[in-house]
Amino acid sequence: MSIKIIKKGICDTFQDEGRFGYQHLGINPNGAMDSIAMQIANNLVGNPQNTACLECFFPAAQIQFDKSCLIAISGANFTPYLNDEAIQINKPYFASEGSILKFTKPTNGMCCYIAVRGGFKLDNWLDSFSTNMIAKTGGYNGRSLLFGDNIHFKETINQKSFNFNWQVNPNDFYSAKNEILAIKGPEWDFLTKEAQSEIETTIFKLGNNCNRMAYTIDSNLQKEKNNEVLSSGVAKGTIQLLPNGKMLALMADHQTTGGYPRILQITAHSLPQFAQMQPNSNFQFKLVTIEDAKKLLENQLLNLQKIETACLLKLNDYF
Repeated sequence: MSIKIIKKGICDTFQDEGRFGYQHLGINPNGAMDSIAMQIANNLVGNPQNTACLECFFPAAQIQFDKSCLIAISGANFTPYLNDEAIQINKPYFASEGSILKFTKPTNGMCCYIAVRGGFKLDNWLDSFSTNMIAKTGGYNGRSLLFGDNIHFKETINQKSFNFNWQVNPNDFYSAKNEILAIKGPEWDFLTKEAQSEIETTIFKLGNNCNRMAYTIDSNLQKEKNNEVLSSGVAKGTIQLLPNGKMLALMADHQTTGGYPRILQITAHSLPQFAQMQPNSNFQFKLVTIEDAKKLLENQLLNLQKIETACLLKLNDYF
């Protein structure tokens, strides 16, 4: 074994970018809630960006390393400690054999990602190592981690110690404004004119029920009468209008189709920001065009590529 779970968390699963091309069969894509944080964690240890990481929500698992490894944590800051010493996120660390990683307090964010150099030995299902808890496959036995689970590394490192004096600053990927960019959905015109105006001017709040399947958004929007919609395809970031006027933002474990009006679609650029918002957080929508959304995503991917290159250059001094 390479790591052992000595205390289970609320929901710790292995996720890569997701499982695509099978939604027509009713198979949801899964994948990381925050793909940016997952990729940065991989960059920090020199992995390919789509290497599966351990995604954790708070309270997160407590982990014992039975083999030495290079690790990095990105995404939410749950105040991590390695061998009872506080460590920083977005920075690589050497975890020696017998080390224990624990998380003590949620400071910000919703989910964090733990990467190890070389990755974990996991179950591949339909071209992805992401955990599908409905089908009970992929990742580690198709489920969240439990006390006593042992997961192996794909490779081991022989060095006895490392000291790193650099880290990644991911602030450019997350707006301090809590402004979520979105484009109009296929059923945008189902909303009344007043509701459309509310979308662009109201400060909304996430509800208490937020998980890998969907985030609830407190609202009281109205739609035009007698507008019905057949069950249609949905995606991560699709925002549906519920009969009670609230909104439902579909997340990584979303169903493949839905029968509620799809009034908005969160841009791929804004999805990491939205995924890291905690229940009861306030935010505001900003409507953008598809062309603008594409440009923003292109710039985001370019910045990720720069981080990947910089990390590889730094790691070349050690490997």
